[in-house]
Amino acid sequence: MQRTLLLLKSLRILEWRAYLGIFIYGYILSGSYSFSRFCLLNMLFFIYMTSIYVANNIYDVKGDSINPNKASKNPFASYQGQLIFFKYFLIGVILTGLVAGFFILDIESYLIYVVSLLIGVFYSMPPFRFKERFILDILSHSLFFGVFLLVIPFKYPLGCLNHLPIMLSIAVYSMILELRNEIEDYEFDAGAGYSTTAVRLGYRRSLFLLFALISVFFFLSIYYTLLLFPYNLCMLTMFPFSLYLYKSKLDFRDKMRILDLYTVLFLLMYLFSYEVRVF
Repeated sequence: MQRTLLLLKSLRILEWRAYLGIFIYGYILSGSYSFSRFCLLNMLFFIYMTSIYVANNIYDVKGDSINPNKASKNPFASYQGQLIFFKYFLIGVILTGLVAGFFILDIESYLIYVVSLLIGVFYSMPPFRFKERFILDILSHSLFFGVFLLVIPFKYPLGCLNHLPIMLSIAVYSMILELRNEIEDYEFDAGAGYSTTAVRLGYRRSLFLLFALISVFFFLSIYYTLLLFPYNLCMLTMFPFSLYLYKSKLDFRDKMRILDLYTVLFLLMYLFSYEVRVF
């Protein structure tokens, strides 16, 4: 019972919001709707996220145990003697996902799912441990928690090529999510000896890279919005952008929340435009 509660706590399901949103967004864009398929895809998503989060908790025990922001979120840090059990559980849930995905997805989507799952697990797990490899931590995150999450729900993955603008935007946004997490954990990751991109670059240069990525994301979103909505809706896009620049004295997390709201607005605008053009 105790182990079950520890596993449930380790999943940090509330942190899945953005990734679930990307996954469902891909399902909507795919145009392949059915209640049974929706339920099966969400079950697969749950297994996928469980695998990645459990792997992250197991192999981040060292850093999380000295990070007050993470120690309470990673229950494995207080039960390191039971890590062998959690490793066996991780193997079991990964195998479950591979088998379930084979029966739920078409072959092309399944191959993408397998690659994405492996990248997500090896993001934390040795010997690859992408999260400690310069730039690869950001790039891998843009795939397994970005573009691939969008593509997996497509029954025919080539159909996602009709949405290259949104794929690129989500890839950049996912890179932003990863880098801003590294910046928030900078002091503790450095103390634990983790070699993340933020640690390698240093705090100031990491902030510069983050805002460079945010600028790219703003440029992409505004450019695509101009193509879709040349008049009033474009102004709606410009508003949060101007607010973000104006409120420069906001702390780091508040600025990131504004960026998140901006991203939601942009994605909804794109989705609305696509539905209008299709129907």
